[in-house]
Amino acid sequence: MTVPMIIALLVTAFMVWLIMTDKVPFGAAPLIACALMVLFGVTDIATAFRGFSNSSIVMLASFMVIIAALQKTRFIAAFKRAILRMASKGGYKAYVLIILVVMLGTSLFGTGSTAYYVMVLGLLSTIPSTQALPRSKFLMPAGFACNHPLIPVNTALQYGYVIAVLEAGGAAMSVSLPKFAIVNLCLSLGFLIWCLVAYKFMPVKDVPATTEAAAEAAEEAEALPAWQEYVIYGCFVAAIIGMVAQSYIGDQGYAVVATAVCVLLLTKIMNFKEICSNLGAPIILMSAGVIGVAEALGVTGLTVTNVFGYGQQKGHEAYFRGVPVEARLLPKLKVEVVVSKVPVDAVVEAARKALYTGHVGDGKIFVYDVENVVKVRTGEEGYDALQDAD
Repeated sequence: MTVPMIIALLVTAFMVWLIMTDKVPFGAAPLIACALMVLFGVTDIATAFRGFSNSSIVMLASFMVIIAALQKTRFIAAFKRAILRMASKGGYKAYVLIILVVMLGTSLFGTGSTAYYVMVLGLLSTIPSTQALPRSKFLMPAGFACNHPLIPVNTALQYGYVIAVLEAGGAAMSVSLPKFAIVNLCLSLGFLIWCLVAYKFMPVKDVPATTEAAAEAAEEAEALPAWQEYVIYGCFVAAIIGMVAQSYIGDQGYAVVATAVCVLLLTKIMNFKEICSNLGAPIILMSAGVIGVAEALGVTGLTVTNVFGYGQQKGHEAYFRGVPVEARLLPKLKVEVVVSKVPVDAVVEAARKALYTGHVGDGKIFVYDVENVVKVRTGEEGYDALQDAD
C-alpha cells in the first residue's frame, strides 16, 4: 500500500469519526476531508471538489428547491399533519408505515432509481422533527429502503447488472430471473427486519423542545394563491419526468429540474435568498463532499476480457475423445484499467499484491499512456469521459 493511499484511508477514517461524533455541523466533515486530501497531495483540488459539478448533485440541489416550494402548498401541509397525528399516537407505527410505503414504491420504480430516491428524501425531509418521531430515526432507513423492493416485480434491471458482472468475471453459472427475484425478496425482508429492530438504536438528533401539537400549529402558514400552487405542482411533476427521462436523453433531463427552479423564481414563489439557501443545504454539501472523497480513493472502472495466452507455462496436455492433444494456448483473464487522477503506482501495487502467488502464470502488468478517451453518448473527452456521473 502506497503512502498516498494510507493518507487517503486515514483522512476517510477521520471524516467518518467527525460524522459519527457530531464534532462539526452536518455536511462539513466531507468538505474538511476533501481539503485534507488536497493538502497532503493525495489528489488535486479539481478532483477533490468535483462532486459540486456532478450532474446528480446539481439535480439533487435543484430538486431541494422544488421541495422547499412544495412545502408552501396545502397538500404538503395536510401530509405533515397526517404524519404528526400518527406520530402522536405512536412514533414507531408512523416509522414502520413510512418504511413500508417507501419499499412498496421501490417495487414500482425499481431498485436504484435516482428519481425515486431524490423524491423520497425530498418529501420526507419536509416532515418536522418531533420528540415522538425524530427525523434522525427515519430519514436514513427510508433512503436505504429505496434499494429494497417489498414486492420483487421490477428487478429485471438489477438482474441484468448481476449477470453482466458474473459473465465479466468469468463465472460459469446460470441464475434464472425467478430465483433472483426470490433472493431479492429475502434481502428485502432481511432489511425490513433490520429496520424494525434498528429504530430503537437510531440516534435522536436535532429535536426541538416542542410538542407535536405545537409543531403542527407552526406548520400552519398563509395559503398561496391557487395559481401559484398549480405552478408548484407543475414544476414538481416536470422535475420527476426530467429525472426519469435522464436515462434516455442524458443530462438534459436533469436540466429540466433546474429550469423548473427558474420558473419558481420568475413567478415569485421562491425568492433568490430562499433558492440559494436550499441549493447549499447541508445534505448537498455532504453528498458533494463524499463524492470527492470517493474519487480520491478509488478507480473509475475496469474492463475484464476472456483471452487465451501462450508464455512460460508452455501450455498443457489435454484429451479430446481419448486422443492426447497438446494445448498451447491457455485461458486467461485480461483486465484493463484506465486511471485518471488515482496514482498509477497505487493501482499497480494493489493489483500486484492481489495477483501474487509466487508461481509461473501470475501474469504481467503493462503500463502505458492513453492519448484520449471519448464518451460516445455525451461527447465528453479526457478526464470527464471517465467519470461515472449518470
